[in-house]
Amino acid sequence: MTAKSRATFLLVGVLMLAVSVATRAGQGNPVRLPANEVAQLLGHDRLADRAAAVFQIQRTPALLSDDGVRTALLGELRRVNRTRMERYARWEQGELGEPDEYSGEHDLAVIALVVSLRDVTTIPDLVGAVDTGASVYRALTEFPDDAVPALLSAWTARGARSERRNTLMTAGILHALETVVASGQPVGPLRQQVVDVTRRVLEAPEDVTVLRAGMHLALVLRDPELVDVIEAMAADVGEVYRRGIQEPEAAERIQQLAKEGYAKIR
Repeated sequence: MTAKSRATFLLVGVLMLAVSVATRAGQGNPVRLPANEVAQLLGHDRLADRAAAVFQIQRTPALLSDDGVRTALLGELRRVNRTRMERYARWEQGELGEPDEYSGEHDLAVIALVVSLRDVTTIPDLVGAVDTGASVYRALTEFPDDAVPALLSAWTARGARSERRNTLMTAGILHALETVVASGQPVGPLRQQVVDVTRRVLEAPEDVTVLRAGMHLALVLRDPELVDVIEAMAADVGEVYRRGIQEPEAAERIQQLAKEGYAKIR
């Protein structure tokens, strides 16, 4: 069996196990488990069991009112965040040749449920998932007083992560800050810290993805010094090369972004 076939077989098996936990034998009617059993399933080692618990919560959102389920769900978010980071590290080391028990869809389902809680106490764990996209960014805009400090702390701590995770986390942090600022939410006294982070990104980006994220944040902040940097890149592609973007097509795309962005705010 090829690696691709084994991966497909494993995914099908995980999905079948998840459904089997949630369905009566020989019937098509899903069993609605009590809250304590759902919480227990979320603590299991097997992904199939945890996926079944998530399925139960998706079908019965009222389960989220149970403290035990909420606590277990946050624990599962911490688990999937940690697992993603570990997988990035193994991927960089060439150790992901064989399929393993992992589901990106499960990650996104857990994140969506935590987002739906709209609870300020979930912010630290949502910041840990900031590499996964816009739903997390939008959730953080509801609590700017807590989200911005958490994002800045994550920026400071990001160096301890693997290289790929570091890049994705950095870009996610910047996009989340952009979303908060663009929403019109007050950033208050932390605004200067956000400007300082953006300046550092524009001067020494980790890669083109991070540079683009920093530029988008600079354009919503409209700080004069940051705008000057955008203007310089718009006027001279050499300013892009100076920031470590050596691939000509990538440098030209960055310059075009700078031109379009600067034209909108000048």
